[in-house]
Amino acid sequence: MSDGQLHAIVGDDDFLVRQRSKEIFDELAQAFPDELSRETVDGRADRVDDVARILGEVRSAAGTLSLFGGGMLVWLNEANFLNQTRVGASQGSKDELDKAKDFLDKLGEGTQVIFSACPVHRNHAFVKWLQKNAKYEDVSKNEKSDFAFRRIVEETSKDCGVAYAPGAIEMLAAKIGGNARLAAEETRKLAAYLGEEGKEISEGLVADLVPEFGEADFFEAAEAFSSGDLAWTLETIDR
Repeated sequence: MSDGQLHAIVGDDDFLVRQRSKEIFDELAQAFPDELSRETVDGRADRVDDVARILGEVRSAAGTLSLFGGGMLVWLNEANFLNQTRVGASQGSKDELDKAKDFLDKLGEGTQVIFSACPVHRNHAFVKWLQKNAKYEDVSKNEKSDFAFRRIVEETSKDCGVAYAPGAIEMLAAKIGGNARLAAEETRKLAAYLGEEGKEISEGLVADLVPEFGEADFFEAAEAFSSGDLAWTLETIDR
């Protein structure tokens, strides 16, 4: 495998892992302007058979020749089988991952593969293999949780054209338990409430409009249920 063709992003916070993986995907996508040369594979597995199917999809996508020449950009997104869960710890999943090493070691010229996973068990054999054979990033170790939270809030508020008043970010963190994913969602909500005229999110606004962490979890579960997405619904209920 050529250097730099396999990228591994792992961590314990699904939002941070997804965001960092998306940043890498968007950066690499500049070299793959045709949509047919880019593919995203859902990495969420409920049983061992899913692991085999998911890795098979990655193998097939990575081995496909682009219609316009060159390689493919493949993102295995949100793999959840590199841990000690029933699926992740099963011998069948480990066997499938061992087989995946063969094609990941022999990616075609120009092909790039992003392997993002959360949560992970850092003593998992495949995680250790990724550390040695991929451009490996552990976002949980790269940033302390409070710094990551503030970075997510500031980036999201900037995208929305607003800013937090002194003390407002700390108020937000206290209300939602420092959850980075919820912080981004609440920031967008607050920016929408302010409208085009408002530019600053105050402590008072956060206190009035942001629900406590437990209430926020309920709203997410209700939204997931309403969407008809079974996997998301079960994930929010379990969390």
